[in-house]
Amino acid sequence: MKKIKFSLLVLSVVIFAACSSDDDSGSDNEPDPSASNYYPLTTGNSWTYNDRYQMEGQNPEEDIETLTVAGSSEVSGNKNYTFNTSISPYLGSFTAILSRGAVNKVNGKLFYSGNLSVDFNDLGFTEIPLESINLPIQNAIVFDANATAGDNLFSVTDEIQQNIEYKGFDIPLTFTYTIETNQDSFLESYEANGENFEDVLTSTISVTMQIDASIGFPIPLLEEQEVLFSKNYFAKDVGMIYSKNTYDFIFSEIDFPTFYSPSTELHSTFSQTIDVYEVE
Repeated sequence: MKKIKFSLLVLSVVIFAACSSDDDSGSDNEPDPSASNYYPLTTGNSWTYNDRYQMEGQNPEEDIETLTVAGSSEVSGNKNYTFNTSISPYLGSFTAILSRGAVNKVNGKLFYSGNLSVDFNDLGFTEIPLESINLPIQNAIVFDANATAGDNLFSVTDEIQQNIEYKGFDIPLTFTYTIETNQDSFLESYEANGENFEDVLTSTISVTMQIDASIGFPIPLLEEQEVLFSKNYFAKDVGMIYSKNTYDFIFSEIDFPTFYSPSTELHSTFSQTIDVYEVE
């Protein structure tokens, strides 16, 4: 049974906000999106998800995961919240991203700072020994309740280096990437796991990447392409109710005496659907 708890203090704030809105003659009775809490962040709040991982050509894997607000700390005048998960989630899931960083809310915006991790072994790429990579993110806006659908919320371009040992040779790799977040849409309702949720906003995360190997000169192991598209649904006074992350990598063939990598395509999806939740 779905549970949602509201303290008297929160209820009083909501009633006060509603009364203030009624007294504002300039509002034309339009709802104020910032008054809607699309991610209730109180220590102990929890959401249980049905996780599903599908790698192209293989049977899907399923699990049950509970994400919990573990605690908070004051940073530069803002309260930052961290999360724990009940399992070791796939690095490619949205809850894995949350659990590897911290979030805070300011004026209807949800900010995230942490790491977006990519594990090439999890994604099925084993032709060469690529290590998992961590893409640092600082103050990315995950969603903005006051934005317009289609607005760009955050963008950063950077690169990281990695060396791999291949057949006795040390091969330097350069990962060039761009991370963007965008406000997607505002929905009157959305159904997840048989429950209808009202007042839902969606936002997206996109990662574009290029990987160059250096064997005396740079050669593209991965041509510039979108490798991750993540769409996430947040319901008023509930939090995230559905997430789908799609990973697509098309590696180029490299055929040199000192370095060979076949043309390889990897396609994987991670979906997470709300089961039960307890928030206040």
